[in-house]
Amino acid sequence: MTRVKNRIHAILDKYELEFTGTDMFGKAGMMWLRGISCKLTELDRFIFDAELRHVETLKGLIKEVETRIAKESAESEDVKLLMGIPGGNYYTALLLTSEIGDFSRFSSANKLVSWLGLAPRVHQSANTNYNGRITKEGSPRVRWALVHAARSAVRWDDHYRTKYQRIKERRGDGKAIVAIAREITVAIVSYDQPKRGISI
Repeated sequence: MTRVKNRIHAILDKYELEFTGTDMFGKAGMMWLRGISCKLTELDRFIFDAELRHVETLKGLIKEVETRIAKESAESEDVKLLMGIPGGNYYTALLLTSEIGDFSRFSSANKLVSWLGLAPRVHQSANTNYNGRITKEGSPRVRWALVHAARSAVRWDDHYRTKYQRIKERRGDGKAIVAIAREITVAIVSYDQPKRGISI
């Protein structure tokens, strides 16, 4: 969808045409796009109209996929359980269950955090250990989902917002959000622990 939209933007830029609304690919925006095709040359109009049809087709496919994801989520006990995690939604929960699989293979929350690549690298210099950047091992999709969940959690949850602000003042936004993502991971294991007997 992004590639198609970029091709449409390229044609608009060529003719110096600019949409003044908020969502060029929403209902009003699509009406505007269909209306301005008459200002293009015959060849560009043909390409432009094809790209607009492409957008409509992709919208339909995306809606089908979202409906399927919602259906799968509603039928999964694991997803229902994980819907309670801070900052999460059915997409996040389904992604976690599909990428992580059986949570019981991790004997502790720390091992899951490490597997997800959210644990900092430990460096040693003489007799001193210090933490570096996160390892970024494991699934980048799950890390992405947890970081987004963390962003949402710090907006709506007082506990996470307070902790985020405290860490941000000392270590910056990036490290603060990763710390919240790690805490959410521990919360995930806490939600799953009664059912699977995982050690926190």
